[in-house]
Amino acid sequence: MAASRGKVGGIMVTGAERALGTFISAHPTDNGRRGRVAVTVLLIGLALTAAAVPVTVTVFSDGEDAATLAGLLWGGALIGLYGGMSNGLRTLQRHGETFVLREDGLAYRRTGETRVLPWSEIRSVAERGQDNALGRLMGWDTRTVIRPRTGRRLLLTGYTEDAAALSARIRAAAAAGGAS
Repeated sequence: MAASRGKVGGIMVTGAERALGTFISAHPTDNGRRGRVAVTVLLIGLALTAAAVPVTVTVFSDGEDAATLAGLLWGGALIGLYGGMSNGLRTLQRHGETFVLREDGLAYRRTGETRVLPWSEIRSVAERGQDNALGRLMGWDTRTVIRPRTGRRLLLTGYTEDAAALSARIRAAAAAGGAS
C-alpha cells in the first residue's frame, strides 16, 4: 500500500491506515498502570513463595498437617509470579500501545509497529474478560483476543482506555464483516 504519511493529532498516519476510512477514536493503553500492577503482583508472588517454602519443608519433614495451607500458598505464589512476569513483559514490549478505531477497520500502534486490520481481515474476536474486583485491578475486566486471518493475534485488555466499549465495537464490526 502507499507509503504516504500525514499527521493526525501529532501521530504519523500511514496511507494504509487512512484507507480504513474516517477516524472514529483512539484508545491508548495505560502502560504505566500495567507496569505498577506487574511489580506489585510479582512482589506478592515472591512473598507467598517465601512463606510457602518453610511451610512445605515442615509438612514433609515433620509430617505436619498443613498440606492445604502449603498448597494455597504455592497456588497464590505461582499466580503472582506468572501475573507479574507476564504483565512485566507486556509492559516492556508494548510502549506507546494504541488501538485506533476507523470506519472500515482497526489500526494497532506501538513503538516500532503499526498494524492495519480491515474488518474483513479479522477472523475472530473473543471476549474473555473477568469483570470482578480482582479482574478490574489486574486489567482482566476486558480481555479481548482479536485473531486476524494472517499474522499474530492482538490482545485488548482493561489497561486500554475505554476498553469495554472498544471491545464491543470491534466485536460488532467484525461479526458484521465490515459494517461498523
